[in-house]
Amino acid sequence: MLLLLTYVCPFLVIILARPDRHALHPCPGPPDRGPCNRNSYKWAFDHDRQECIGFLWGGCAGNDKNRFDSEQQCMERCLSILSSTPFSTNSSTVVPKEERGPQLTFQETGNQNIFMFAQSNTFIQIDGDIIQTFQLRLCRQISFQFRTRLPHGLLVYHNVQVPTGVSLQPYALYIIVQQGQLKVVHVYGKHSTALTVGRGLNKDEWHSVTVRIDVHSARLMATVDDMKEETDLMGLDKENNYGVSANVTSVILIGGLSSEERLHGVKYIIESFVGCIKDVILSTGKSASDLLPITPLIATKHENVQEGCIDKCRTMENLCFKGSRCINHYNAFTCDCFGTNYEGEYCDIYTATILTLRGSSYVSYRVYDWKDRVHSSVTRFSMLFKTRFDNSALLYAAGGDLG
Repeated sequence: MLLLLTYVCPFLVIILARPDRHALHPCPGPPDRGPCNRNSYKWAFDHDRQECIGFLWGGCAGNDKNRFDSEQQCMERCLSILSSTPFSTNSSTVVPKEERGPQLTFQETGNQNIFMFAQSNTFIQIDGDIIQTFQLRLCRQISFQFRTRLPHGLLVYHNVQVPTGVSLQPYALYIIVQQGQLKVVHVYGKHSTALTVGRGLNKDEWHSVTVRIDVHSARLMATVDDMKEETDLMGLDKENNYGVSANVTSVILIGGLSSEERLHGVKYIIESFVGCIKDVILSTGKSASDLLPITPLIATKHENVQEGCIDKCRTMENLCFKGSRCINHYNAFTCDCFGTNYEGEYCDIYTATILTLRGSSYVSYRVYDWKDRVHSSVTRFSMLFKTRFDNSALLYAAGGDLG
């Protein structure tokens, strides 16, 4: 549902909270709140627990020998040990190619088949001899799992390099997240076939995807979890399919486009994917019922992609106040203060936010930009208010179906 929230009435909104007081035993000396009342969240070291924990500082004076702006600073000063890298099972040993399975791996490691994309210029590229059997004239399938919080992003892009002397109309396959849905676009010549499956896929949960092209029946099939859609491929001949019998070299990009592909006149300008993708498998065969995975599947090139799926909320970068909920965005994190009675970037401020509305005044909030509209099954809102009027508009929310 798409929401526009508007508050119109003479009332007073008050958010109340109280500080969480814990007994701390830091180093050196106890934390001192000081005489002021600005209530800033700081960090101090606890000898008994051997870890840095937070406390509320008044904003002036106090014990400045054991007071830090972040947990990272506290760890550096008090333990002389810092590791902002999350737990990892990566090994420095390179797995031999003959021992690798059909899931995509990096050439230099081979022990991870899950990858994190957390920048705007990230991609994994597969091409050349490693996927020589991934030919247009054959039936083919791409399967993987992904998770993200963004409503848009390129998951997989497939193109071909046509050798000299071979006649082939322009071809491209896009698998993207658009408005929280999976969209598959098949471009061949002047024809474009699109298929949309699922909704609300940007809630940072794992989703399984399978996209299959049956060249004999000229059908495009897409499956997301337990939802499946299929359609006829426009422009594809059921006898000669793409009209090419010679081998053409495939180029597959995952998570984003390389600079070379961006210069080749890509039809859809799509934002890079931010999130994690795992278990990428490419399968091919003479018939859709006889598909075999390409093994081993090894990346030719990759940029700014990290092995593993790192949750920033489980690292020392997480500065969210205790009781709030940390939300991982892969390239950053935010703190959800809902239900804690705190506010601020890290949910560390408990001074009340008060709005006084006098009948003709109102506050309007836009939930998201129109292009980012997605399906939402649950929307929450909370507040405290007081008023002397019997009848007045407290909240108005407008929404509609996805179009």
